[in-house]
Amino acid sequence: MLPHISIQPSETRIQALCIQWHWNTFPAYRGLLHTHNNNSHNAIKGALNKALGIVKGVSDLEYFFAGKSYFIELKNLVGYQTLEQKQFQKLVQSQGGSYQIVRSLEEFQHLIERIHTQCNHPVSSHQATCIQVISETNRNSGCNDNSCLPLTCIHVKQESDRNSG
Repeated sequence: MLPHISIQPSETRIQALCIQWHWNTFPAYRGLLHTHNNNSHNAIKGALNKALGIVKGVSDLEYFFAGKSYFIELKNLVGYQTLEQKQFQKLVQSQGGSYQIVRSLEEFQHLIERIHTQCNHPVSSHQATCIQVISETNRNSGCNDNSCLPLTCIHVKQESDRNSG
């Protein structure tokens, strides 16, 4: 009998694909998608991580875009959340935060497209850098969560644009 070989990509592989796709697709946003969880391989590293504020169960990725953080947990098709991950999800959602479980590069791409579309910044226009402009008018207009603030987009010239004139 042949050994069972899983063709499921590992969660590490899914994360690497997601990071690489975002890095290449949105060069202006490099650093806004990041990981901040460092699994401990021994007791000394575990104690150091705890002292540095690294919390067990925190999502694999955090994406900061248009004034909001999106917490993204990566799982393959057979992966499941640990108790600590479920607790972190509840904590984030209890504060009105966004927490998503993503199981493939395609799901990640759709999530990023949805985030950008909600912020009136479609994925296809990744050559623009967008910032929210907070003015006294915005502050006094009843906008409490920054979701109704307009985005100001600035075209970022690519190297090919500069060379062509």
